[in-house]
Amino acid sequence: MSGWVLGVVRRLNKLSTDEVEAGVSLIAERVVPVTLNAKREVKQDMGIVVNGFDASLLGPKIEGLYLPPPSRPDKPLVVKTLIIPTHEYAEGRKIILTTGRSLYTVAMRQLVEQRADWSWIAISIVEKLTRC
Repeated sequence: MSGWVLGVVRRLNKLSTDEVEAGVSLIAERVVPVTLNAKREVKQDMGIVVNGFDASLLGPKIEGLYLPPPSRPDKPLVVKTLIIPTHEYAEGRKIILTTGRSLYTVAMRQLVEQRADWSWIAISIVEKLTRC
């Protein structure tokens, strides 16, 4: 999604029948679409190991946006955040984030912002596995 920025409309004023004025807040200058999976609890001897990873841990798919922290050499940000559907959010819930090289188990942390359809949440990495 190179060249895209993410913002949210905060204010909308109808100036005339043909004109509308919108107030927009910039959320991120860079976004990365990600596919997440709910993390399932695995029963002993029921796992399916593929390339060193127990695939039976992968629950239902969740589409989201990863917002890389902005690069600020003087004040680096370490908080990692996602935007996900609001109905998927539960503080402390663990989900799996898959990249080309790694599988991350991440925990949902506090809300940054929430609306009816989407939640912007902080996450923390619980575990990282390298894909074979």
